[in-house]
Amino acid sequence: MAMCVAIDNGYFDTKVKNQETIRKFKSKIEKATGNIMEKNVLEYFGERYLIGHGKDDISNDKTRGLTHKLCTLKALADITDTVEEFNIALDLPLIHYKNKAFRDDFERYMTDPAVNVVTQNGKQKKIIIRNCIIAPQGIAALYAYDARQYKNKVIGVLDIGGLTIDGCIVENLTPIKESAFTINAGTIIFENKVKTAFNEEFFLNVQDYEVPYLIENGVPGREIESRILIEKLYDEHFEEVIREMRAKNWSIETVPILGIGGGTLRFEGVFNRYLPTLKPSESPVYDNVLGLYNIGRMI
Repeated sequence: MAMCVAIDNGYFDTKVKNQETIRKFKSKIEKATGNIMEKNVLEYFGERYLIGHGKDDISNDKTRGLTHKLCTLKALADITDTVEEFNIALDLPLIHYKNKAFRDDFERYMTDPAVNVVTQNGKQKKIIIRNCIIAPQGIAALYAYDARQYKNKVIGVLDIGGLTIDGCIVENLTPIKESAFTINAGTIIFENKVKTAFNEEFFLNVQDYEVPYLIENGVPGREIESRILIEKLYDEHFEEVIREMRAKNWSIETVPILGIGGGTLRFEGVFNRYLPTLKPSESPVYDNVLGLYNIGRMI
């Protein structure tokens, strides 16, 4: 019998859920050099890749790059001994999910070939994908626990990821298509704005790994100026998000909003200022993949 596995292919992290475990790893790949033998090295079609290391893949098109394909195979290889058959549940940003041709291309890319042979930590593994379903990011999270709590209700869902923010109003568990949007305004985008502003304003050479700490604490010796600059960047960033929501006829003053995704935790301290009706979901990082898993088991 094929094993059900849900994989939330985020731009920042890949989240994985099967019956026994739930976990995540960085959605990054780089060519492996030297004699590296570890679980994160995957050999695929004669090339060796180190999964979880390398540069961020910020391409919107998940049907062409290797990152999400290899992260999916790594997720399945982690729970494969030698040979395993899978039914997989994946997701896409709302704007891509609505495009049937793109959705079909993504499903084809992630499941062709249906039988993949990879080598992990020197051990050959055969991964057989029997079925694949695609669900919309954010909406899947409504099925993470008891979906009946959203029956006969109107709720906004905001999925804040590394690259994108996906939003949709849902009525009685049915998405209102006209309200859906995807905007490149995730945490990676905001942190890049901060890095650029700090480098220009303070003549620095800030690196990506420093940015979260500088947002929290400010530039040493320039803490007050740093805070003023960060507040200005927050205002500009969320003005862009709210402008998109209003263009899609969101009533942000009255509609309760469920915050999904790791970015919900990153921006949690400023939501009251911009989106006072937003409340984080029970487990923002994992609720998408939990819901995906439940959807996968129902089909």
